[in-house]
Amino acid sequence: MPIPIPSPGPIGGGPPVPNLTCAQARSEIASLTATVANLTRLLASTTDPVQRSDLEAGISEANEEIAVLRSQLPTLCAPPPPPPVVPIPVLVVGDGTDFSFSGARSANDSYFTITAFLSALQATQTTNPLRPVELTLAHRQQDAAQVEKTFVSTPGIPAPINNAFFTWRSSTVPAGAPNASAMTAVDLSEFRVVFLFGVQSLAEITPTAASGAPPLTPDQVQAAMQNLCLAWDGAYGEAQLWAFVQFMENGGGVFAAGDHEDLGGPMCAAMPRVRSMRRWLFSPGGAPATDGDGEVDSTSYDSSFIADQELAHPANRAVYASLGMRCAPPALGSYRHDTLQGPLEVVTDAWTNSPVDGVPFDRQSDDMPQPLNVLVTGHPIFALSGGGALAVMADHMHEGMTIDLTDFDPSSGTASQTYTHVDLETQASSTISEYPPVSGVTQAFPQILATVKTTGGHSTPSTELVHVGSLDETIPSVTYGAVSAYDGSEGGIGRIVVQSTFHHFFDINIIGDPAATDPEMQAGFTSSPVLTQLQTYWLNLVTWLANPATAAPLLMAAVDRARRSVSVRKAVSPGVAAHGAAVHDLGVVVTRLVDRHLPAPLLRDAVHHVMPVTHAQGVAKWLTETRDGQPELAAAVDRVLLNGFMGGATLHGLSYPREQRLAEHVEVVTPQVARAGMRGAARALAASGHRQVTAPLIALLGESEALQVI
Repeated sequence: MPIPIPSPGPIGGGPPVPNLTCAQARSEIASLTATVANLTRLLASTTDPVQRSDLEAGISEANEEIAVLRSQLPTLCAPPPPPPVVPIPVLVVGDGTDFSFSGARSANDSYFTITAFLSALQATQTTNPLRPVELTLAHRQQDAAQVEKTFVSTPGIPAPINNAFFTWRSSTVPAGAPNASAMTAVDLSEFRVVFLFGVQSLAEITPTAASGAPPLTPDQVQAAMQNLCLAWDGAYGEAQLWAFVQFMENGGGVFAAGDHEDLGGPMCAAMPRVRSMRRWLFSPGGAPATDGDGEVDSTSYDSSFIADQELAHPANRAVYASLGMRCAPPALGSYRHDTLQGPLEVVTDAWTNSPVDGVPFDRQSDDMPQPLNVLVTGHPIFALSGGGALAVMADHMHEGMTIDLTDFDPSSGTASQTYTHVDLETQASSTISEYPPVSGVTQAFPQILATVKTTGGHSTPSTELVHVGSLDETIPSVTYGAVSAYDGSEGGIGRIVVQSTFHHFFDINIIGDPAATDPEMQAGFTSSPVLTQLQTYWLNLVTWLANPATAAPLLMAAVDRARRSVSVRKAVSPGVAAHGAAVHDLGVVVTRLVDRHLPAPLLRDAVHHVMPVTHAQGVAKWLTETRDGQPELAAAVDRVLLNGFMGGATLHGLSYPREQRLAEHVEVVTPQVARAGMRGAARALAASGHRQVTAPLIALLGESEALQVI
């Protein structure tokens, strides 16, 4: 039955008569056509010149009116445009004295900006009918450009909230929090996805005793850092960590990135789950001493990294202070994670004022990306429209590294981790499992999705004093984690993605460095197809992290779009639903149409999450088991499943009146659309060359409503 839906609003297009409807226009055309016929008959029997002239003029005027009305019919009679899909609410957080949300890059590189990233997400409200994003920006301290009074607003992008204090279902900052009156509560329950760009370092905020004074006690260190660092031990940083835990436990998706050493540590190094997916801590074995030519003494400065040393969080003295967290890569020295691409060239190093043969630091701002090795083939976040996959990333002189749990437990990589929160007011404790098992599915743990390689055997001179290069030649190329992810969605836990460096998102690496002297370095990827690929990747992150909560609205919007397509309607003929091959072919048309705005792997992810749990788990189990021994068969069946599902779902959608919008009634229509999609998938499989081997899937998907597979 048609779903109840409000009458459509006024239709745009400027009809010739105010408030003229489609029916009225057709009626007027019919009336004028009859008038023309009558006048034409009279003209045939009239010989008087004056009467003939009047009749001819009347026929001409009537035909002109008919032509005008017919020209308006496509507008008047078209279904109303689909209502805007509810945007995905996304919070973007930054910190540190050199990070800004300004719409203009720093002319002298005094702070980092992310205008390309923000603009790409904001543009979705007009460019992507399936995946619009609504942004909120927050800085844990003060936006750097606002401090310098150089902040430039970007149309459509909100100003940042400064001095953010993160809460869960609360709009107030706890009265006892340090500087509470200056803080602004940011309620995480209002968002589906949070991006964390940690620019601040632990070393930057860790207090030290004055010269000649006794060392600070752990209590003194913790007290001094509690308003700057999100950490445990009863400080208000723990209250904010608990807000993030609640956000994840309720399905919220988190992205986090730092850079070399412990950049990002104050915000992320103690955050449950996030803390065990990337190396956030660093301890120099000694000061970054030089021997006179700008080279680092590796026997001291980067010895902790070389030794793979375990480190403890400086502001976290509880049991969670040391969980096998190992030292992050250094900023300088031969062991830095340098991925700069480009030929060796002789430039004048600004710090030594001498010629150096190397890969200049500014090469991070050119249009030559580094290769990205995707380990998990077909993962949705790397999908590009047209069936491709992201294979590059921006390069940088000293990246961090992402990990999985083998970094903590090399023997199994399935370390059991818990987090206990103690309420500051009641002292009541709550404990969660960071990676909980889920009945019926394989327990999910963090996984390295993609790696990159360092470029070995070169120094990195800097031609600008604002940037610190390294004259040590890098060691032979090493491979390390660039992107890691955790998918706890089967258990209702929000998904998480972490990245080796925030420079994969920052303007200086994406759209160029305005302080550079070489025009090539000023432009970045602005004239390269790489920029479009990265923009797709960023939106993919939002979409994947927001699911499964947004899967149903996303799928209904996709079906709505298919229902309005002329090519889809042309592909539908009477009786198509009874023929599996025809259902499949219709699905091919639909998935190609949707692919322009939503790559197939992300559409497949949405389909998985709208199916009943038993069916979704059954399909996933069959594909996983088959993929282990017959990956090509699994891939082929997966394609048939998606096309069959979308064909069946679209056929069901076409049964509703054209003016009705499924995306406005998600809760009502999704179960019906999902059942129709599963029947379509079963029919497509039964009509394919895989009927015998997929008999269990056909039975599983076709069981709804006593399906008779044809």
